[in-house]
Amino acid sequence: MFAAALGTATGAASDSDAGDALWLGFLATLAQATGASAALLRIEQHGRVKELWQHGTPVPLSAAQSLQMRSDRVYSETDLPAEPGPKPYARALKSALGQGEFAALALQRDDRDFRAVDGLQLSNLTPFLPQALLGWRRLRDERLGAARDLGMLRRLGAGWIRFTPAGNILDLSVTAQELIAATPRLRRRSDGWLEFPDSATAQAFQTALLAAQSGEENGRVLAISQDPPLELVFHAGAAQDGGALTAYLRGPRPARALPLAQIAASLGLSRSEARLVQLLCDGFSLQDAATELGWTAETARSASKRIYARMGASGQSAVIRAVLTSAIWLA
Repeated sequence: MFAAALGTATGAASDSDAGDALWLGFLATLAQATGASAALLRIEQHGRVKELWQHGTPVPLSAAQSLQMRSDRVYSETDLPAEPGPKPYARALKSALGQGEFAALALQRDDRDFRAVDGLQLSNLTPFLPQALLGWRRLRDERLGAARDLGMLRRLGAGWIRFTPAGNILDLSVTAQELIAATPRLRRRSDGWLEFPDSATAQAFQTALLAAQSGEENGRVLAISQDPPLELVFHAGAAQDGGALTAYLRGPRPARALPLAQIAASLGLSRSEARLVQLLCDGFSLQDAATELGWTAETARSASKRIYARMGASGQSAVIRAVLTSAIWLA
């Protein structure tokens, strides 16, 4: 149960999968300890089942029954609120979680009744089950929030690196790994050090590292590469546990990486106009964009005027600004 609350499953595809595996493991362990053939753990609120874990065959504990149960009392099949149908040997417990929410934990046997000690084991969980479930949920929500934040950073072409005070990499995000791999002459060595494109950049990195160690809040941006563009900045006052320092990498995604249909729909443009906008946002001049698209200069000028009108933009720079500051990058 405490392993589930702490989210200590390994090898799960997601936090949701990890939670399911841990609570199912708890039910299997509890069933083995009490000789139960099946076990159920359910979270309910206002008659709605919010979470459900089941070990073995389905335990016939209805939502109407659990709603009528009193909290912190162990029920047998004879004590449970009346329900039509056969009554297998059972033990059940209800724990309040707050705000009308509660957990129902039930065990079932097919061949013989439970012993008194089995009911006692269930009763002993009374003070701990709500703590474990609420702790698990807080941890799950925090992890889901962190995953959303990382997803947003990834869409913006941003990643993070944690350095030792000497500049050795402790850890880095997936996006940071991809940005490093995509930048010529920048690599992470097997000993954990970054190898920069040239000595000037390496020296500038050391200067920024020292400034971060001293807590200077100058937000000095280090340009690591121009093609593709890649910049690094240490978090102001970045010293953390054990003196570790956090830096952020940014390598903006090209507008051409965005789905064409998404740009067209979001900006109210045709697909051909959206292609032109992509190229302009990626640094093409109008003439170069026309060449790239196989258009004449006059076709490109006419298309740009239509784009300005549809977007309510005063010119090319206004179009670029509107796209680069748009939430379309987060979609």
